[in-house]
Amino acid sequence: MNGIRSFKGENNWYYKVENGEATITGTGYGVIPSELNGYPVRKVESLGNVKTITIPNTVTSIKNNGFESCSKLTEISVDPDSTTYSSEAGVLFDKLKTTLIACPARKEGSYIIPSSVTRIEANAFVFCTSLTNITIPNSVTSIGDKSFYSCTNLASVSIGSGATNIGANAFALCSSLTSITIPNSVTSIGGNAFEGCTNLASISIGSNVTNIGRNAFGGCPTLTSVTLADGLPEIGTSWFPNLPIINIIIPPSVKSISGNAFGFCTNLTSITIPNSVTSISSSAFSGCDKLPKETLDQIKQKEPKY
Repeated sequence: MNGIRSFKGENNWYYKVENGEATITGTGYGVIPSELNGYPVRKVESLGNVKTITIPNTVTSIKNNGFESCSKLTEISVDPDSTTYSSEAGVLFDKLKTTLIACPARKEGSYIIPSSVTRIEANAFVFCTSLTNITIPNSVTSIGDKSFYSCTNLASVSIGSGATNIGANAFALCSSLTSITIPNSVTSIGGNAFEGCTNLASISIGSNVTNIGRNAFGGCPTLTSVTLADGLPEIGTSWFPNLPIINIIIPPSVKSISGNAFGFCTNLTSITIPNSVTSISSSAFSGCDKLPKETLDQIKQKEPKY
């Protein structure tokens, strides 16, 4: 029979059984057993509030938010015979250390991600509230969804020149961040990526960004400075609405500014629009009531004629 059954096993490990294999579902302490009641432990779905954990070599699957509730976790270890996972400095990786899977919530201070890593998994650093500085090497191409979510003491992030994608909610609620530089390699910034970064004052956007998701900078009440790199071909729909920016310089590479790009930036008093811009949506600067008349006239001239 292949039905799912739930149990409480040794050392208080909760697990379920499906198709003759055990999946850890919570609580427990110490080393995860390689088998429970004769069932081989193959998966980890969720863990309780443990301080340290050792992953046995039988485990081949760990849910990407499996450590999210482990607020006291200081170290993740892996059986060296595992063919799926590895650990270094208490951080969990795949076997080849190309994917960073999870950092323990109680890891403190500065952390330099190893140069072998190409991908930061979703939720990898979620709720790591004691981290203060992160260095992401040039080898990393993808920063996953919620990867640094609610790292409330993270004051500095260096993103390497290989990153192409910053996932949704990647740095949301990182309330100690004051500035961020998006390298030219990045093409996409996910929705809510920096939402709730309440002390973020400045951000520099690289030249190859083609997509910024909804509310990427929402709830950033101190974000007064946005710098756009030359080479940026356009400013997309709803990229920077409702921000307290005071002035903006559009680089000479930009040809179009889309709807609601700077909508209701009510503190915006100055904008430099180069001759390269040939098209501005009629809603691009809606609600920017402090812009001078001559600037509004310049914008209107570049709006579509119906």
